[in-house]
Parts: sequence; structure tokens; C-alpha cells
Amino acid sequence: MLAFSPRPRAARPYAIADGVEDGLRTFRLTYPPPRVPGLGLIAARRGALDVLGKLRDEGFVPEVVHGHIFLSGPAALPAARRSEAALVIQENLTRVTERQLGRGERGLARYVYRRADLVCPNNARLERAVKELGAAATKTMPNVLDAEFTLRPRQRKDGAIRAINVASLHDKKGHAYLLGALLAARETEPRLTLDLVGDGPLRAELEDQVRELGLEDVVTFHGFEPHERVAELLAHSDLLVLSSLRENQPLVVAEAMASGLPTVGTDVGGVPEMLEGGAGVVVPPADAEALARAIVDVSRGLDGYEPEALARLARERYGPESVARRWGETYRELVSP
Repeated sequence: MLAFSPRPRAARPYAIADGVEDGLRTFRLTYPPPRVPGLGLIAARRGALDVLGKLRDEGFVPEVVHGHIFLSGPAALPAARRSEAALVIQENLTRVTERQLGRGERGLARYVYRRADLVCPNNARLERAVKELGAAATKTMPNVLDAEFTLRPRQRKDGAIRAINVASLHDKKGHAYLLGALLAARETEPRLTLDLVGDGPLRAELEDQVRELGLEDVVTFHGFEPHERVAELLAHSDLLVLSSLRENQPLVVAEAMASGLPTVGTDVGGVPEMLEGGAGVVVPPADAEALARAIVDVSRGLDGYEPEALARLARERYGPESVARRWGETYRELVSP
């Protein structure tokens, strides 16, 4: 694996560290942040070819070069050509889905997609966007669920119905609509509480909104939590609420599913696909009234969701074994005569 990133104190023109991470040989290429946009991609390209040369000297020639998002193209494409390897670009950049790339980025995306043997977006909306940018061969491939998230015994001691939201506290996550929806939902279902897990620039503003709405005893701000703690919080929750205005394939939905929780999610990115098969309810984004109704409906229908079935669905779609098998099949198809 080759990972590259700009770092203020990196050696010029770049430095390459060779090590083993999680049992995988990993090269980390770092370079000083460029003053001119795009120059970092040149460093990445030269570094990738250096790494390829080192591997070839050791007797290893790749059959598949796998780039992560189109920005890896300047490094991945020449490495694939020099190795006569198949080029796969795995895409999950939200700005591609939302068609918010700048002019230069669109040009680079077109260049890379058209030359890749396969482009693998993680949802159908993103697939349509990459096809518009020239990708000829596409195949949707999901993100991978962390093994931390498994079905655990549920604990409901106080009679509350615990909703949880796990997201950075940014405008695009729609928390202002979520808090308004919670206030409205509690008029019908007063047992509802909300755990907000995550941090970001809107925290103070959202804390003010909670006080203005009189929800101080209902909403708990947890701040940033590591995966292990998020898994524990999901195990003590009843439903996930995703209020985002923009997403691609948010893994928190798969994490909630693996934990046996239904989801109320907004119709953005791949969320509708993720909730197919009875995993939850989809509502329009930026619609607090619709969000409130869905929260109440799911809260009152919790007994209709089978935690074991939701966890099984998560493993089948997003589990490491399932996704690894799909990637293996894809690679074999690409290199078979």
C-alpha cells in the first residue's frame, strides 16, 4: 500500500517511509505543502514510480493498481501503465456525488476515469456522477464495516427511547433540523432523548440552540469518541438518526445496522440504498417536520425491527469478509485472460 500526504516539515521534494502496518507492507510518502495547487500530485507521481521501481527490483510486479479517489490518478495511472497492470479507481468523494468539483478537479477526474479499467463508486448516485465524467466501466463497491460494531444485549432501564446521532458538528450534518425535529417529536413521544456524538465548529451554537429549545435534560453532547466507545453507545441506543444534508455512504448507518438499530436517514447519497430491506426510514433532507414524524414512527415501531436480522444484513453487505470477497472476485475478473 502507498499512502501520500503533505506535511509541513516533510523533506524536499518528498520522503518515503517503508514499514509494516496491520500486517500490510506500507509505504508512506510525504512532501511539503506546495505553494501552487497541483504540484503535490507531481510529488506523488514521482514517489509512486520510485516505490514501483523498488518493488520491481525485489521481483514484485503488480497485476492490479488500486487508487483511492480520482486524486490518486496522477500516481496510480503511470504506475499501472509501467507495470502493464489493470487500474482500479475506488471513488467515495462526496463532492463528486454532489457535482461540486472545481474546473481543474473535473478535468483531472475525467482524465483519470476515462483511462481506468474500472471505477468503483460506493453508491448508485455516485456511480451516475462518475459516468457523467467519462467512466466507461463501473461497479459499485461498499465501504467496509469495522469489526468493533456487533450485536450486543440491549439495556433499557429507565424507560427512555434513546436516539443517537454520530457525526461531526458541521452545517452539512443538519443538526439544526435534528434538534427542531426532536422538539416536535417529543410532543407526541415524550420519552425520546438524544445523544450527539461528535465534535466540530458548531458545538457552541448547537448547545445554545438546545438551551433555547429547553432540551438541556434531553440532549447529551458526548464530543468526539473512539470507535470502541461509539460501539458501546450504539448498544445502549434504540435508533440512529442521520440528519445530513450531504453524504456518500455513511458508515455510521452500517454500524447502527450491525448493532441491531433501525435508522431514520435523509435522502442523500447512498442512504436510501443502505436502508433498503427494512433497515429504516428515509425522509427528505432539511425537513424537520418529516424528520420528526419518522422519528416518532420508528420509535413507536421498534418491536417491528429484528436486531438479529439487521445485524445479519450489515454483515452481508458491509462486513470485512463479504467486501474482501467482492474485491477478490473483481480483481480476478480484471486480470483473467
